Amino acid sequence: MERPRFAIPDAEEHQNFVDGGIHDFRHALDRIPGELLADDPAAQEAIVQAISESRQPNQVDDSFETRQTNIITVNQLKRWQERGNVSSALHSLTTKCRYEVDDEFKYDAQDPNTMGIGMLGSNLDFEVVVGRQGLDAILPNAPTDLNFMFVLDMNNSHIGWSTTKAQLGIDPAGRMLRMGSYGERSVWLMLVPYPGDLVDEPPVEPGEKTGETQLSKKNYYRLVCFMAQCLHRAGIGGIYLMDLYPDLSSLDNIKNVTNLL
Repeated sequence: MERPRFAIPDAEEHQNFVDGGIHDFRHALDRIPGELLADDPAAQEAIVQAISESRQPNQVDDSFETRQTNIITVNQLKRWQERGNVSSALHSLTTKCRYEVDDEFKYDAQDPNTMGIGMLGSNLDFEVVVGRQGLDAILPNAPTDLNFMFVLDMNNSHIGWSTTKAQLGIDPAGRMLRMGSYGERSVWLMLVPYPGDLVDEPPVEPGEKTGETQLSKKNYYRLVCFMAQCLHRAGIGGIYLMDLYPDLSSLDNIKNVTNLL
């Protein structure tokens, strides 16, 4: 059976002038890919993989290299800010620009009154994100992220919170459990005291608290059962909890009521 053919009437009306050139917007609609002619539809996994592999980040728009470079000075940026010229500022973001610092904004490096601060060799190598509720801190920012993967692992009670640079606001000793990983980041579950317990208590400065940060055994068992019940209610991964109030005296008792460990 011959494939249907499509035609656009009055194709000359679909021409448009862009940047001084004529571009023909006619499309060969009869060129149907072979995949669409198959009797059996493609599997969803194959479609997702094809979408992921279709991204070619190494491709660079050659037209950007050939565009004219506009020079914008700090004085010009200052005038836009003082006059509230938002349109010019936004338009500059759509063009190829080089920003230059005017002489009046430069400091003499040889002036004894000039203090230079060098950032050479400095790197931002630490980041901590605290969620407002639940596990929202690990959710991706994009609506669709094909590379997102969270690995849940509750068998890390032996790992203590060793970071001394994070200002969490409370003493982390005995409250932190490493519950998995998100990419190269560690994900921790923290037991936070009631707000009433923090009355007249100053925030804990980074590095001020030292000592063991591992959970007590009973608190660890409680967290495991709590996560198992949450995941069981959500129907995730076939996880179950057969007893809402199990015996917390041993690890074997916990393993007998849930398969999260």
